[in-house]
Amino acid sequence: MMYVHYEQAVEAMTKGMSQVFIAIHPAAVVDMKAVQAQMEETIEFLHSLPPMAGSRGVHAPGEGLDRTRAKNRENGIPVTEETWARILQAEKENVQKTAPKF
Repeated sequence: MMYVHYEQAVEAMTKGMSQVFIAIHPAAVVDMKAVQAQMEETIEFLHSLPPMAGSRGVHAPGEGLDRTRAKNRENGIPVTEETWARILQAEKENVQKTAPKF
């Protein structure tokens, strides 16, 4: 197995690329209350649609994540026995907690 540093991978993947990202705050060009009302209407419409056979229903982007987050806050985050054992072992070994550097 070969390991490549993040910076090297990014450089290799983006060499010769040209990109522009433009961000416009929506409130500068539209009435946000009208946008919110339109979004609520759209979500209500989505919820009124019949679900496909075998699906768990029709939902808007992010609603599944919201349900999962609420469930995890109430019940805890599910992990496998193996993962939990590794976490406990790392704690016993006083493994330093560090965030990856990007």
